[in-house]
Amino acid sequence: MRSRRGAAWGTVQVFGLMLVFSLLGIVFTRLVIEGALLGTGLFLVFRLGVVRMVLTRHHRVGIGLSRDGDMAGALAAFQRSQVFWEQYAWLDKRRGWLMGASVPWPFAALAAYNQGYCCHQMGDSEAALAILDEALIRWPGLGPARELKGALLSQPKLPEVSWDGLLED
Repeated sequence: MRSRRGAAWGTVQVFGLMLVFSLLGIVFTRLVIEGALLGTGLFLVFRLGVVRMVLTRHHRVGIGLSRDGDMAGALAAFQRSQVFWEQYAWLDKRRGWLMGASVPWPFAALAAYNQGYCCHQMGDSEAALAILDEALIRWPGLGPARELKGALLSQPKLPEVSWDGLLED
C-alpha cells in the first residue's frame, strides 16, 4: 500500500514539473508574470494534449467504453494500455516528473486491474481472479485489485439450476 508520504511525493513531482515549465517561460520571455503564465499554459497543453490524448489514450478509451457498458471493447483497450506501458516502463516509473501524473500506481498496474474488473462485469469471475492474482504478484501494493479480489471471493457461488422441469407445454 502506498503511504501518505508517497502520495504527497507524487503531487510534489507534478507541481515540480509545472514549476519547471513556468521557469522556462520566465527564462525565454525574460518577463516574470507573463513568462510564468506562458509556462503554466504550456504545461497544461502538454498535460492535456500529449499526456492525456497520446500517452494515456488506451486507458481513456477503456474508461469511456466501460462507462458506456461495452466491457469487451474496454477489455481490449486496457490490454492495449498494459502492452503500451510495459513497453515504455521507464516512462511509467517517472510519470510524476515526465508526465505530470500523480497516480499512486503504475499505469500498467491500473490496466491489469481494469482488465479484471471488465472480466468480472462480463460474468467471467474466474478470469478476473486470475488477472487480479497476477497483478497482485507483480504489484503487491495495488489496493483496488486486492479489494476487488476480496469482493469476488466473498460472493456466494450459486448452484447451477435447471429450469427445464418448470416449463409446461
